[in-house]
Amino acid sequence: NEIKKAGFDAVKFQMHLPQYESTFEEEFRYKFSFTDKKRFDYWERTSFDIETWVHLVNISKDLGLKVGISPFSKKAVDICRNLKVDFIKIGSGEVFNNELLDYLNKEDNVIMSSGMSTLDETIKTFKTLKKKVKNISIMHCFSSYPCDLDELNLCTIKELKKHTKVDIGYSDHSGDLNVSMAAIAYGSDLIEVHCAF
Repeated sequence: NEIKKAGFDAVKFQMHLPQYESTFEEEFRYKFSFTDKKRFDYWERTSFDIETWVHLVNISKDLGLKVGISPFSKKAVDICRNLKVDFIKIGSGEVFNNELLDYLNKEDNVIMSSGMSTLDETIKTFKTLKKKVKNISIMHCFSSYPCDLDELNLCTIKELKKHTKVDIGYSDHSGDLNVSMAAIAYGSDLIEVHCAF
């Protein structure tokens, strides 16, 4: 409800299914959890069951919000389709996950993120997905948390528009509202920000 009251028209969640993403022994690539010893433990602790997903999607739609989910496995894509989400968000780290990308099809509205790929890699992935999915747009971002202002490279928004002719957005990791406003000035069609209560 707070997201709707703040004026946003969509909400996006991440769907982690530990049994499809991680082994019991897999270490953290970067140790950030003081609670969990392994990645599997973290995914398991922060995952939702299907009833909770249905509840989250229904509440969001009842509020008039579009609902998107970032899946990290083919099983998660199946759940997204069953939940009838409005869009699937391919996160920056998944643009090289060919198994996941190959699983997308004409029933999927896709937003892909560019935070870990070069301009050429982003355009190449875009061209591949455009033939496969129902609709596609791209979110420019820089995958650093938080992102330093000198790393934003907002001019990439115009470059992506020129090369793709689809909606281009900006996914902000700076935490600075002024950056999102600057992205709009650079022609961003969509804005994504992290939400904290």
